[in-house]
Amino acid sequence: MTYDAARQRVVLFGGVTGNMPRGDTWEWDGATWTQVATAGPSPRSLHAMAYDAARERVVLFGGFDTTFRRDTWEWNGVAWTMRSNTGPTPRFFHALAFNNSSGRVVLFGGFDALARGDTWDWNGTAWTQLGNYPAAARYAHSMALDSLRGKLVVFGGISSTAPRLGDTWEYSGGAWTQACTTGPPARYAHAFAFDTHRNLTVLFGGFDGAAELGDTWTWSGAIWSTAAGAGPSPRRQPAMAADAERGEVVLFGGRIGSTDLGDTWVFNAPGPPRIVLQPQSVPATTGQPLLFHTDVAGVGPFTYQWRRNAAPLANGGSVSGADGPGLTINPFTALDLAAYDCVVSDGCGGVRTDPAAPVWTPAAACPADMDGNQVIDGADVQPFVDALLIGPEPCP
Repeated sequence: MTYDAARQRVVLFGGVTGNMPRGDTWEWDGATWTQVATAGPSPRSLHAMAYDAARERVVLFGGFDTTFRRDTWEWNGVAWTMRSNTGPTPRFFHALAFNNSSGRVVLFGGFDALARGDTWDWNGTAWTQLGNYPAAARYAHSMALDSLRGKLVVFGGISSTAPRLGDTWEYSGGAWTQACTTGPPARYAHAFAFDTHRNLTVLFGGFDGAAELGDTWTWSGAIWSTAAGAGPSPRRQPAMAADAERGEVVLFGGRIGSTDLGDTWVFNAPGPPRIVLQPQSVPATTGQPLLFHTDVAGVGPFTYQWRRNAAPLANGGSVSGADGPGLTINPFTALDLAAYDCVVSDGCGGVRTDPAAPVWTPAAACPADMDGNQVIDGADVQPFVDALLIGPEPCP
């Protein structure tokens, strides 16, 4: 399962019900699942998917139907297309994620009769092997892109020497580095996604070799923390993706013992506000009101601080709404030409809007505006005196 940012849908493909592999494609719009395709890759499980943000395609590689697979497919929101049948060895229990530093989808690890530690990237046409790191070789692990820090994060899994792992690794290009050896208990077949709203990687569930787990953890890039509160029942092999549009992490399905699960959960713990409407650059007319507005989503309550050229504004004079969602400058003058943004905060943090500026076309010059700055003030006196001393001249 992965999130298609261009179409603002979570996309799910395949899996297994009982012993029956699935080949159906579904999309989640934040409220409802809709089946959108039955044709495409062969029915399978233990495959991996990621969204290629550079090419606006969902990429699927490998998995297991009646044998290990090595085919690469892409979903464009309408249909699946097979793009390659070469590259990494046939495998399952691998992981895919988009690497925004290279603009390519990255594959790491998996099982092809051995635990693998190879890293590959997909350019839309072919796979290229980037390196082989035996110390990190594993399968049934998880991987997600921390888009805030530009790093791929891997946790847990199974290696050839350990039945379950509890280490954290990161990759930003060139080599993997071990980021942490403490945190969640060792496990495999867990769910993992980067919450773009709260800038945290979220982990849920998995299997510790004795029982399914139902705990939730978050990784900040420096420390692991448990997330309090009730959540889904313990399970292994659930699918999870972060819905950036709605500020939620979505979890579907999984298995406990021999029982398959088909429930859908969202993780939307309090986080900083999310801008849903940026201020727009608007036409401005001298002497008329100038208006800017922003809309935000989140838990609230919110505080607002509008700024002009990064300097906080206060209500008074021509300025009103400096501490609300809408800023008004009335009347607008040429002195108000600047970049305006708003810092919105709640109890969980703050976020700044994009800047916006008045779009102003100066009117025809006023004869009294001797220095041409569109303001009649004391600075116009000396140019007027100078014009008198020069002698008779045609009036512009």
